[in-house]
Amino acid sequence: MPIRLALMLLPLLEIAGFVWIGGYVGVGATIAFVMLSTIAGFSLLRAEGIRLVLGIRAAANAGSAALAPLMDGAGRIVSALLLVVPGFFSTALGLALLIPPVRLAVLRWLGKGTNWTLSHTAGPGAATVIETEFHAVDEPATPLPRQQPPV
Repeated sequence: MPIRLALMLLPLLEIAGFVWIGGYVGVGATIAFVMLSTIAGFSLLRAEGIRLVLGIRAAANAGSAALAPLMDGAGRIVSALLLVVPGFFSTALGLALLIPPVRLAVLRWLGKGTNWTLSHTAGPGAATVIETEFHAVDEPATPLPRQQPPV
């Protein structure tokens, strides 16, 4: 419920920020700020998307849990999206989420009450290995019955 309320109040807060801060810095500076933060957000979004995919792939290749890089990358992507949203307060939130301790604190707060943790290594018993043997059988394969084409 608090996230829904925040999403409903964010546009009103941003409008108030444009009126209040825009009155001090002027229209040109406000438009330049919005354009620069949007461009920075889109470039960060592209870079973090690529970084997220590479981090998950590296974690999977190393055999460790990919949850930590996934959650950290998701936090960076959310910060990039907040930079794309026009406004002073969303940009401030996006910049704050780029700081690793702030991002980690927010992710821990969001994960409170869930069963996931932000650690870079899998715990004991995280992976089950089943060993087995097989023997090749050289029997002729029985042909499959022919199917009628759909009408």
